[in-house]
Amino acid sequence: YMDEADLLGDKIAIMSDGRLKCRGSSLFLKSRLGVGYTLSLSLSRSLQHRHSGNTRDPNNAQSQPLSSVDLGVIICDRITDLISDCEIASFVPGELVMRLPLHEIGLFPQLLRDLETHSKQLGIRGMSMALTTLEDVFMRIT
Repeated sequence: YMDEADLLGDKIAIMSDGRLKCRGSSLFLKSRLGVGYTLSLSLSRSLQHRHSGNTRDPNNAQSQPLSSVDLGVIICDRITDLISDCEIASFVPGELVMRLPLHEIGLFPQLLRDLETHSKQLGIRGMSMALTTLEDVFMRIT
């Protein structure tokens, strides 16, 4: 029901245990109580990766296979180099989901450009980015 509240409600109030926890517009609640943006990356199952000791450099000398878990670690390192206070929301073989803080929005174009430019070398099959949802807000405050 949170999606409907997001679309239809001018003002939204969230209650928990019979007490009012917060009230405001959808944008206000998301900006004040949300987790920022969610970056979802779909990863290849494995990748023939060139390796010279520096796992952050996609242009390496020797070739060796990397699993999607290895690729996820390399990508996490790349993202945290640029946005240090991001966090991993979930990480399973084939998918990496990271939370990016709202106050770092100015760095998002650079991050997305870097990931897209090196997507083939990093084994990224697809990516999407979304603003926090009202459900995220609800889970955070209850």
